[in-house]
Amino acid sequence: MAYVILAVGIALAALVYLLYQWALPTPIPGIPYNKTSAGRLLGDVPSLVADLKKRGDVFLWFRDQNLQCGSVINQIFITPFGKPVVMVADAHETRDILVKRGADFDRSTLVRNLLRPIIGQGQITFKTGPAWKSNRRLSQDTMSSRFLRNVAAPNIYASCLQFVELWKQKARLANDRPFNAEEDIFHATLDAVTAFTFGSQYPHRAIQPKLADLKGLSINDIKYGSSVDEPVEFLHCEIDEELRNMVGLIREGEIVQAMGLQDLGWIFEKRTRRYKALEKAKVGYIGREISKALDRMKNLDETTAEETARHGVDLMVNRERIMAAKENRQPNYFGETIRAEVFGAIVGGHDTSSATISWTFKLLAKERANQTALREALQSGFTAATEEHRQPTADEILNAPIPYLDATIEELFRLCTVVPMNSREAIRDTEILGHPIPKGTLVMHLSNGPGFTMPSYEVDEKLRFSAGGGEKISSWNSDDVGSYKPERWLVRDANGETRCDPNAGPSNGFGMGTRACFGRRLAYITFRLILVSIIWNFELLECPEELCSTYGTFGIVYKPQQTCLPPPPPAVKAAASFHRHMLQAGALAASPFTALCRRGPAAYQPTQAAASLSTLPRQLFTFTSSANRIPLYSSCLKPSSLI
Repeated sequence: MAYVILAVGIALAALVYLLYQWALPTPIPGIPYNKTSAGRLLGDVPSLVADLKKRGDVFLWFRDQNLQCGSVINQIFITPFGKPVVMVADAHETRDILVKRGADFDRSTLVRNLLRPIIGQGQITFKTGPAWKSNRRLSQDTMSSRFLRNVAAPNIYASCLQFVELWKQKARLANDRPFNAEEDIFHATLDAVTAFTFGSQYPHRAIQPKLADLKGLSINDIKYGSSVDEPVEFLHCEIDEELRNMVGLIREGEIVQAMGLQDLGWIFEKRTRRYKALEKAKVGYIGREISKALDRMKNLDETTAEETARHGVDLMVNRERIMAAKENRQPNYFGETIRAEVFGAIVGGHDTSSATISWTFKLLAKERANQTALREALQSGFTAATEEHRQPTADEILNAPIPYLDATIEELFRLCTVVPMNSREAIRDTEILGHPIPKGTLVMHLSNGPGFTMPSYEVDEKLRFSAGGGEKISSWNSDDVGSYKPERWLVRDANGETRCDPNAGPSNGFGMGTRACFGRRLAYITFRLILVSIIWNFELLECPEELCSTYGTFGIVYKPQQTCLPPPPPAVKAAASFHRHMLQAGALAASPFTALCRRGPAAYQPTQAAASLSTLPRQLFTFTSSANRIPLYSSCLKPSSLI
């Protein structure tokens, strides 16, 4: 009997050992990895959890794993009992995979699993195929140049004006102290995206109630902290329930994302009363707007309906009518597909814009010389607005040729990427840089790492997918690839004119190839309108270190953990105009600032332009309004006189 018990014990021990060995991560041969992690059942998970407790920034942990391996490709083990995740840190290879290798890689299930319970069966959640193409056609008219410039832009611009007015009121009340800017940016972009989706007649606005509350206050109504560096806490103003429901459903995704296990997280979250109520509300308000659109176009033919559309829902409803006629079926106006595309426009447009602008304001607050150069370029480019002491109109902002503004936008999109890792999934056995990639492997591409914002790794060109193709891929200078430098995008054309070249070097803020961001054109317009509106009216100043964390956090997208600004005052809008008049009168000699007024900032250094402006006599500016200076913490603002 003893021998039997011993034999059974040995067999069980052997079985446990074999199961343990089977459960350990199985590295892909030839791809670097952390050998310690490969010897643990949970792989890299303990390291990831420990780092999240310390920094709270999951992206930095991912990037650090690659940097520690020191390789253009590495693998990590973050899915117990699952396949390794492969990371690619090379701009050239990332472009090849996203643009040229659709037969090998497609949209990952990671994106689908996160977003489908929020959006529904929208194009962003589908793998490339007939369903994705059909959904894309449903939304295609919303990205037409006519609609974006003639309808969407004026609606978004109106939201920008309210945003500016809100910060002027906060600057007035902040009493030279910072305030949290994160919620304001969040609400301003929410207004912009609902204006695009539902039109200017949509009754709910996030900024308007806050603005109305502040206009009736004086500094005597505000409670200030003991320190001038302590952010002012304005009374919270609750937004409308419908807007809260929109935001709430998006936040459900952030809750699940924080759990770490999407599939399991959604199983539990979708059973909560909160989720069910938010989903029901979504069906209600989108259905109501669709009904309004149908009522407006019931007596219009398809062409007239498109030409007179007032918002995105109008165009989607009209396109469904056109598609149904071609496919010989009844239109399904209130089905899951059109509802998913409508809410997908809100989710895709809002969180990305909000996070990009938050990162942008943090960066520009540190880059004071470049911020000054941008403001001066705007003053020079918008001549009529400068001379008339007013803000540029939406048409002026979108149509004025200002190369330095274009270059600034490209540089901000390069550095302030809110999707710092693109994911793709291998849909068949393939390889990357000579390494085997099994079918089903998740591949992450660092868009904020080597090749894009850090010096590139050395790569054997013979191993590339495009090896021998003769295609030349631009790259950035390793000495300043991590610096904020808008000038890197400026080139001289055949006529010697300065222009912005959007292909000057690698950038992956919107993805690439067939599955690149569908709303890219809208994003450029929205960002341009908001950026110009803020820089024209305010100077962003950097706040104390404790309010300026550079760490980010992942929700639906990557956003700052903090977004504070010191208070905002209006920037000097008449300086460029006055300088130009003085030059014409012969009162001032030529200077770097003269070059700005005549040709834009391409031919001078920002610090030189700022210095030349600062040498003008102080009394020459007494006719301008007081300036709005905003020290910008990662989420706070603070106003003081610019002059």
